[in-house]
Amino acid sequence: MATNLPGVAAIRDSKNPNGDALLMRPSTLASFIDSVKSDRFEN
Repeated sequence: MATNLPGVAAIRDSKNPNGDALLMRPSTLASFIDSVKSDRFEN
């Protein structure tokens, strides 16, 4: 069931649409995505 969550980004595994969602602020999600794009998580 979709729920309106103002100010929250809900991330889920597309292979499991009924599974749990990770909730975070949109700014936190944007920062995470920027970090992934800039390879900050490379070993």
